[in-house]
Amino acid sequence: MKLRVSEIENSLDEAYKTIADQENSIKILQGHIQDLEKSQEKNKIEQELRLKEYNLLFHGIPQTETKEVQEYTEHLVCSFLEILCSFHQLKRRKMPFSNVYGLPKRVSAVKLQNNDHAKLVPPIVVKFLQMKDKNSILRLAPYARKFNAAITRHLPLAF
Repeated sequence: MKLRVSEIENSLDEAYKTIADQENSIKILQGHIQDLEKSQEKNKIEQELRLKEYNLLFHGIPQTETKEVQEYTEHLVCSFLEILCSFHQLKRRKMPFSNVYGLPKRVSAVKLQNNDHAKLVPPIVVKFLQMKDKNSILRLAPYARKFNAAITRHLPLAF
C-alpha cells in the first residue's frame, strides 16, 4: 500500500511539473504574440505614413453641398493657392497633383480663426507628385490662417 501511495505521489509530482512547464511555455508564447502584435501595429503605422507622405490636408475651404467631382475640388485648391500666393506676392508655379479629394464631413480638427464653433467643413486631401511641391505649400501654412483656413500634414489616425 505504501508503495502504491508513493507511486501515486511521484505521478502527481510529475504531472505538476508538466503543468508548470506548460504554463511557462504559454507565458512565453503570450509574450511572443504581444511582441508580434506591437510589431504589426508599428508596421501598419509606418505603411500608412508612407502612403500619406506626399499628402497635405486643406481645412476650411468652403465647398458646395453637391457631390463634388475631382476637377471641381482640384479647382478649389488651385484657386485657394493662387489667392494665398498673390496675397504674399509669391510666384506660384504649376504643381501637378496626383489626387485631390474631400474627406467625409466631420468637425475639422483645426481650430479656425473667427469661429466660435468649428464648422462642418470637410478637409480636402491633396496628394502631390513631388515632395518639393508639398514642402513649398507647407511653408505657406502659417499664412493660410489669415484666410480662415489651415494647411496641415496628413498623418495616420494613430497619431
